[in-house]
Amino acid sequence: ETRGGGGGGGSKLKPPRLVIADLGSTTYLYSLSGPSQSFLYNKYTAFGYSNLERFLAWEAKPYPKTQGYFDQVPVEVMPHYQFYNVKINAEKGGRYNPLTLIKGIAKPRDFVSLKLDVDNSDIEFGLIEQIIEDPSISGLIDEFFFEHHSNVKEFQWAWKEQVRGSMADGYKFFRKMRELGIRAHSWI
Repeated sequence: ETRGGGGGGGSKLKPPRLVIADLGSTTYLYSLSGPSQSFLYNKYTAFGYSNLERFLAWEAKPYPKTQGYFDQVPVEVMPHYQFYNVKINAEKGGRYNPLTLIKGIAKPRDFVSLKLDVDNSDIEFGLIEQIIEDPSISGLIDEFFFEHHSNVKEFQWAWKEQVRGSMADGYKFFRKMRELGIRAHSWI
């Protein structure tokens, strides 16, 4: 058996367990820039990932009445869905560091997708450094999406003071992730 469900020799393999972690998730069906949760779930199920293990969603914006929040989550996703309505951090091994939870849940054979867009460059880059530097984390993550607030002029109206580095800087860490076997992409 290989990671991501590959293999050969005529053996039948079960599809890998799918773990989706959406950091900066807003709600299942709504976000100002488009709903990431439903996008990610629909993307992976369309590609045959039918064995959803966990859907982990973090959102710092307070949702004091969460009942309406969960009404958006499809029935088939709900048994696997965990919503954390807290601000994440990049404290290594910390309670509010999503990578701590992923390490506790995911197995190397799982397919783990991580989307990072929390609009706090210190936290985002702290998490990226941990992924790149810690093989026990990078060995679990298969696909990574990140909204890098770079100094691209066309997006300054939206990113304002959250800018950190150039687009070339972003490609450097995407390249490092790809060298580790993580499919890394821009998110916007």
